[in-house]
Amino acid sequence: PPFLVLMIGGLYKGAGLGLSQGMLFYWGTYLWRLDSRQLSVLLIDSFFSAAIALWLAPRLSARFGKKHVAIWSLAIAVAFGAAPLILRQFGLFWANESPLLLPTLFLLGVLQCAGGIFSFILVALMIPDVVEDSEVSTGRRSEGLFFAAASLVQKAVSGVGVFVSSLVLTLAHFPVGVRPA
Repeated sequence: PPFLVLMIGGLYKGAGLGLSQGMLFYWGTYLWRLDSRQLSVLLIDSFFSAAIALWLAPRLSARFGKKHVAIWSLAIAVAFGAAPLILRQFGLFWANESPLLLPTLFLLGVLQCAGGIFSFILVALMIPDVVEDSEVSTGRRSEGLFFAAASLVQKAVSGVGVFVSSLVLTLAHFPVGVRPA
C-alpha cells in the first residue's frame, strides 16, 4: 500500500509537471507576451531550483520527515505554479508591460520548480523505505521490482502531460498559426 500511494502520487505529479511544461510556451507567448529572450530567462530557473533543492531537501527532511516535506513541497510547487495564472484571472498580477513581470515569473518559477524537485528527491528516498517495509512483511527482497515500477511510471507519465496540454489546447479551440499579438 505505501508503494501504491507513492506511484499514484507520482502519476499525478508527473502529469501535472508535463502539463505545466507543455503549456509554458503558450502561457509565456500568448498570455504574458514574452519574447524569445525573456522566455529563455524563464527556462533557466531550474538551475537555481536544483541548487536550492539539493541543499535544502536533506536538511528539511532530516528535521521534519521525508513524508511531510514531500507533501508540503508538492503543495508549494502547485501553489507557486498556479499563482500567476489565478492572480491574472482576478486582475491581481502585473500587467504584461510591467518591468516586474519577468522577475516575478522567474522567482515564482524557481519556487515552483524547487518544490517539484524536493518532492521528486524525497519520493525517490522513500522507495527504499517501502522496499524494507515490504521485506519485513513478505520476507522477500523485491527492490528491483519496486524500482522498475517507479521507472515505468516516470516514463509513462512524461508523455501524458504533453498529451493533456495538447488536449487542453484542442478543447479550448486554440487557433492554429495565430500571432502572439
